[in-house]
Amino acid sequence: MVAAAREVIAIVDHTKWGRAAFATFCPTEEVDIVLTDESAPADMVRALTGRGVEVRLVGSEHGADQPAADGSGATRTSR
Repeated sequence: MVAAAREVIAIVDHTKWGRAAFATFCPTEEVDIVLTDESAPADMVRALTGRGVEVRLVGSEHGADQPAADGSGATRTSR
């Protein structure tokens, strides 16, 4: 599915960051966008955005489509 997709979007809540998994759906290099919540670790979000992956923080209705205040490079998106 990833190979055939025009865009790969990963949905990862804060409980999944920094954990080793038995299996993944694709390598990080194949991900275009990560949707996550505002509790995602800023250092890991920065690492992804530094690799060219767009990260969107989903949650708050306030500050939609604004850069995250933590300097992570993520964009806040309202629901």
